[in-house]
Amino acid sequence: MDNNSIDRRKIHRYQGEILHSGEDHIIVESPLEVKLRHGQPNHRITSPFITLMRTPGEDVELITGLLFSEGIITRRQDIIQYRWAGDNKLLVELSSTLPFNTDKHSRATFSNSSCGACSKTSLEELEHVIPFPLGPGPMFEADDILSWPSLLQQSQALFSETGGAHAVALIFGNKIIAAAEDVGRHNAMDKLLGKILINPNIDPYQAGVIVSSRASFELVQKALSAGIPILVAVGAPTSLAIALAESYDMTLIGFARSGHYNIYSGKQRLRVHVQRTEKYE
Repeated sequence: MDNNSIDRRKIHRYQGEILHSGEDHIIVESPLEVKLRHGQPNHRITSPFITLMRTPGEDVELITGLLFSEGIITRRQDIIQYRWAGDNKLLVELSSTLPFNTDKHSRATFSNSSCGACSKTSLEELEHVIPFPLGPGPMFEADDILSWPSLLQQSQALFSETGGAHAVALIFGNKIIAAAEDVGRHNAMDKLLGKILINPNIDPYQAGVIVSSRASFELVQKALSAGIPILVAVGAPTSLAIALAESYDMTLIGFARSGHYNIYSGKQRLRVHVQRTEKYE
């Protein structure tokens, strides 16, 4: 957990006609301005990309994951280097061999911490081509997924301190492979994708991801961009998230808590051991 991700503020807490004075731990939300340097060696261009609100910490992973989920890069080697140009200003040097369309890729706008799809101008942009179709495997033990919410909770150090962070975790069986937290749920997912891209030993195709929030379209899209075959949400899925998961045959699960969950698509990927089947009402 980054030291810059938590602020401390003096507060008053009212409780049962008693006013307490003390200190509260507050999650930090601050802007990160990102510019991309691209083009041929003899004609490098610097273009504004985005200013986003995020919780400081793992910024390189965040931007790596964002560039990947946006379809700008397909591998870690597409980035030459990261250069800090001041506080909260990051310049990303892209490979000269990487095709880059300024009009198509530059968002050049503000994105708040609750919206990963902000500044997109069309549905076609949101539904950019997923790099590859999901295969039939792997299979997941239905009972293992019951343990995922508690595993996620164990990785939520920032939430435990502030109560203000979303979390995501990549899980294989009943073991966390990688996890990330941020004030924005899509930022947390991008941080996770960045870790996957940077670490060649992580295989997302054989694992599932759990999110502490609802399952939105953007989270399903980001998970699909990395080839993750199953997404589990502690909260509810949206209709568009379900439609996208169904169209790519992704396993989508919602309301995963208290020893149960709902399966919205991709049931065939779950190895279910049941004693009887009843109609859900």
